[in-house]
Amino acid sequence: MVSQPDSLDAAGPPPLAGLMDEVWQEYAELVTQELHSRCSALADPLDEICGYALLPPGKLLRPLLCLESANALGADPRIAVSAAAGLELAHVGSLMQDDVIDSGLVRRGRPSVYAAFGVPAAIVSGDALISSLFDALARSDPAVADRDVIRSVRHAAQAICAMCHGQLLEDRLSGGDDCDLDAYQQMIRNKTAAAFRGSCEIGATLAGATAAEVALLGDYGEQLGMAFQIRDDLLPFTESEPDVGKPRADDLANGRPTLPLVLAARALRLPRSAFADCYRNGTFDAVVALVTDSGALERSWDMARGHVACAVQQLFSLPESPSRDRLMSVAHYAMERRV
Repeated sequence: MVSQPDSLDAAGPPPLAGLMDEVWQEYAELVTQELHSRCSALADPLDEICGYALLPPGKLLRPLLCLESANALGADPRIAVSAAAGLELAHVGSLMQDDVIDSGLVRRGRPSVYAAFGVPAAIVSGDALISSLFDALARSDPAVADRDVIRSVRHAAQAICAMCHGQLLEDRLSGGDDCDLDAYQQMIRNKTAAAFRGSCEIGATLAGATAAEVALLGDYGEQLGMAFQIRDDLLPFTESEPDVGKPRADDLANGRPTLPLVLAARALRLPRSAFADCYRNGTFDAVVALVTDSGALERSWDMARGHVACAVQQLFSLPESPSRDRLMSVAHYAMERRV
């Protein structure tokens, strides 16, 4: 495996792990309580299946971005707790369906819903969780203006449609050799970054933000999401399998276009299928060595750093505050995370 580079900026904010102060801990507890409440309200067997997928919760990054976006604009973040939990419901629902599409047997280090409960359960339960986002928005705090609830629903719908577009783009690009950098970027902008954008837009909208403020935080979220996905693509090349939480060769075996492979194929003038052949005839470490020698890993790090810098730049238009600092720290975390 290849170690990650030094911290993005030694003078910059700490990574997310160092940010779990009382504020973020309170956010996480509020969202987790809401998730428990949502699961217990579901009818059997949805409650069992969704509870298995949701609890204990993961990083809760999208909910925390929603709450912090509201806070950064001077609103009480508690007005967005229902929406924040809804974003996690939709996120987990989309992962359940991703695993069906990819035949993914492992999620977060244990059997996926697809593996544990089967295809129908994963698809239908995923639909239930995704639709729960709209119910969560409709249950927004009474202090939120009706027009802002409607605006937030629009942002949610746009994010989900973009994610569907991104999934179809990935399907089109998977298994073949025709994936250039532009196609890859369009794919992750839709499949991954749209959810980050939507999380920030929803938090800002529920806070009563202007269109310009919503766009600013949305742009921050999109750049953060791009960096986050690139780091995700790098994890199999830099971390151990237990840390990654799924087989390191999973993306390669499924023919998914990830940035290191796209860049390595271009640098070495090889079809992407050549890396799958290398894996079948050897080990994944042989693929890591080939990709590393091509310079693709360092180029991937550079691109991720560029997106982080763009994300942070957006935040300088906001007033100085602890909330803004936390949003900056999340951007650094996108680079420094190991899981």
